[in-house]
Amino acid sequence: MTIIFDSIIFSLQKVGGISTYWYELISRFIYTNNLVLFIEENDNNNIEHDKIKSHKYIIYKKFIRFLTLYRFSNIRVKSLNKNFIFHSSYYRICSNRYAFNIVTVHDFIHEKYYTGFRKLIHNFQKSYAIKQANLIITVSESTKKDLLFYHPKIDENKIKVIYNGVSNDFYKLNEQDEELSNSFLYIGSREHYKNFITSIDLISKFNNFNLIIVGNTL
Repeated sequence: MTIIFDSIIFSLQKVGGISTYWYELISRFIYTNNLVLFIEENDNNNIEHDKIKSHKYIIYKKFIRFLTLYRFSNIRVKSLNKNFIFHSSYYRICSNRYAFNIVTVHDFIHEKYYTGFRKLIHNFQKSYAIKQANLIITVSESTKKDLLFYHPKIDENKIKVIYNGVSNDFYKLNEQDEELSNSFLYIGSREHYKNFITSIDLISKFNNFNLIIVGNTL
């Protein structure tokens, strides 16, 4: 079976949770017996993407002048005339009639916490992808519940909950790492919904704990 991964997320962000998810996913499919193809737009400086540059994989490479607008368009794959799987990293659909479209929904942050044009354009693209998808992956039961709340007409049978895995970068602390045992780890950006300020205020109340911060400062 041919699988096409649309790696648009690597052009949309330098680092982030979805980039990590996408890298962990596609880096494993490279070594399967499936014919794996990748779609990328423009050069990027995504940290996760840099990890897979050494791999030999087939890729459709495009340079898009107006990526800000093009990112919302459907993907056309004219060269395939038999059934294949299309999985986009960020809410895009393949218009080829042989495509089996898979969409991963991570959360409903925009629906809950944002307003204005950013929310409007995001929700429009996401809603369209959800409605057109043949299979929808949610990363938790909570996200599935939100999906059914915001899209009550979606067939629940085409929703699959697949939890995020744990990469090999995580391991059990040993004696040499004992100094980290009195530390809290904050992972994420400084967006208001991430509760970064709350974390700082909480840790400041304790003198014997450290706070290790990992994530984009923007």
